[in-house]
Amino acid sequence: MLSQRVKNCILFQGNDHVIYNGSFYYLNYPSESIVKYDLNTLYTSKKNIHRNRIVSNSGLPLLAPLYLPQQPDNYLDLVTDENGLWAVFGLAVDNNTVVMKFDPLTLETQFMWNISLSHHQVADTFIVCGVLYAVDHVEQRDTRIRFALDLYKNKLLDVELPFSNPFKYTTSLGYNPRLSVRYIIAYFFIGLIIGMLQ
Repeated sequence: MLSQRVKNCILFQGNDHVIYNGSFYYLNYPSESIVKYDLNTLYTSKKNIHRNRIVSNSGLPLLAPLYLPQQPDNYLDLVTDENGLWAVFGLAVDNNTVVMKFDPLTLETQFMWNISLSHHQVADTFIVCGVLYAVDHVEQRDTRIRFALDLYKNKLLDVELPFSNPFKYTTSLGYNPRLSVRYIIAYFFIGLIIGMLQ
């Protein structure tokens, strides 16, 4: 149980934050930055998300609401897998989904993929072993995963996987690589789904 008071924490927005190697990572929407809050030292660092030339010249903000209409206040989904830390976000200039792998210490971008997947047509995403999976619905008990992209091989995988959503309206979906479990957060309930995707 945490008994220490949080100091010098930069404001955050959304519901897809993550704790990784003793630090809390989250989005600071006004500055379009990823923030790292070290839970041991209470030190905060942040790094602006990289903008390409098209986004910079558009005059629009970088981020668009992600996973509409299910999660209207979520702009960035932070996820972990065996390869490290990732950010998934939608671009305001188009409907594409961007996946960014970044260094957990420096917050520097390591790789970035601009994917022709409308972030408004999927309900949530997670990454396992470098594969991005998209879930069709978060408000239905039984749904499907119909999109999977191996990010390192740049290869679309042919999938049609059933996905059980025991709490219905899920607000966050993720994967813990140390325990090899997917987790679901629905309102104030946290559930674990044991087993790997095959």
